[in-house]
Amino acid sequence: MYTIRYENIQIMTQSQIKNRFFLIVPFILFFLELAFFSILQTHIMYLLLCFFIVSINIYPSTRLSLLPIFLMSIISYLDYNIFGWSLIYIMPTMALAMYLEKQIQLKIIIPYILLINALLLKISIACSILVTHTSWRFIASIIGSNMLLLSTFIIIYNKITKRDH
Repeated sequence: MYTIRYENIQIMTQSQIKNRFFLIVPFILFFLELAFFSILQTHIMYLLLCFFIVSINIYPSTRLSLLPIFLMSIISYLDYNIFGWSLIYIMPTMALAMYLEKQIQLKIIIPYILLINALLLKISIACSILVTHTSWRFIASIIGSNMLLLSTFIIIYNKITKRDH
């Protein structure tokens, strides 16, 4: 007869699961975002940006948001040949997140305000510095698809941590 010993099996705590979630998922989203850009030849869904907004909304001052920022900087290097170009719209978004956390009582709308702010900053800076032109219809489709994506990330995070807003 075979006997199985369970002496070396460790059960992960909820905080360990959350930490691994915030370390593994950005890499998966990074490669998915690169794959979507390779297929579509344009950015429609900003997976890392939505994940970053969820992470700073939940943990505003932790080091867990550094990995998505670094990966977004790599993507900006691949897109525009400027490493860290994404910091132009990430830093104001972080400042706005800290301000809104103190000023707005209804916490559920903060991620959506941050997403619209970041996308409009990104698109307007790209139009002015990189001399690209974007139609309002395309901007509305980008904002709408990323709002749905952000809602999905918030729902997934709430299911993982078993929290309800």
